[in-house]
Amino acid sequence: MLKLPAAALETFDRNVRSFVAIAVAGGSRAVLVTQPLRVRSGTAEADRAYLAQWLLGLDPTAVPAQLERLNSVRRELTTAGPAVLADAARDVAWSDTDFGDPMHFSGDGSARMARFMADIVEGISHGSGGTENGSRQQSSGR
Repeated sequence: MLKLPAAALETFDRNVRSFVAIAVAGGSRAVLVTQPLRVRSGTAEADRAYLAQWLLGLDPTAVPAQLERLNSVRRELTTAGPAVLADAARDVAWSDTDFGDPMHFSGDGSARMARFMADIVEGISHGSGGTENGSRQQSSGR
């Protein structure tokens, strides 16, 4: 399979909307974070084998584009709703050393992500956090 079925995206959208609604109903702010992915140059073959396990039946070469489709759902939901976007997939200049495997951070990547998220959360507390219409409103914490 080279593409997630439309029903999978619809289910993802519905689930994300549900947990945002629960957060807002409880008086919280919701932050939707896009997921970065990196097929590392020195371990590309092993990384693709890892990605083959992400969704059984999905061709590992299709995973980056399909994950981006899920990230797009998050972006779209923040343009018209109460959630704030932390677009880690687009707004951080990730390197191979930031990842322990194609989908999970190494120690360095975790530190970079923590700085990025701290900037987002600090911006929210001052009324300027997140990304609006695809443009960062503050520094990315790099």
